[in-house]
Amino acid sequence: MRGCVRASDIAMTSEMHSRGFTMIELLTAIALAAVIMGLAVPSFIDFMIRNRLNSYNNEFVAALAIARSEAVRRGTTVSVCKRASDTSCVGGAWSNGWLVVVNTANVNPATTAPSGPVIKVHEALSSGYTLNGNSNYKNYVTFGADGSANQNGTFVFCHNGDAASARTAILTRLRVRVGEGAADCVNP
Repeated sequence: MRGCVRASDIAMTSEMHSRGFTMIELLTAIALAAVIMGLAVPSFIDFMIRNRLNSYNNEFVAALAIARSEAVRRGTTVSVCKRASDTSCVGGAWSNGWLVVVNTANVNPATTAPSGPVIKVHEALSSGYTLNGNSNYKNYVTFGADGSANQNGTFVFCHNGDAASARTAILTRLRVRVGEGAADCVNP
């Protein structure tokens, strides 16, 4: 009975094949998952960095818009300045956060405490992220009662000095626009 197959042989053969994966199948799946993760993780990290840069840039542009509208609403000067503390613009860096303050005496908030109330406080940026202003905005931006800025200039948000992924806020006397990329993260 060479050509005959017993039912018990068939059951035994199907049991052996339905027990799980072979070692080669398992190693192939793990290798494929490792390759996919190797490609996906860097892209995801870049996405998170770009997202955070956009978020910081949008928050800063919003602070400039608040300062402009408050200057017009109050009929006095309002400044956005580097945050040294929650009530002081003296010293510090833009990356330490910023304040929106009423500047009734129209003083330079980089060298004196604000002459009016603090409208908004922004905390420091996360580690590795920087904000720098060009020479016109080393310490502060002031909006007059007519809503115009004291100077034209540029602010740049960077992550670990990478100018290619930088986000910019370009301020003219009457308008702010945002952009991507910068020539330099330290001296925009």
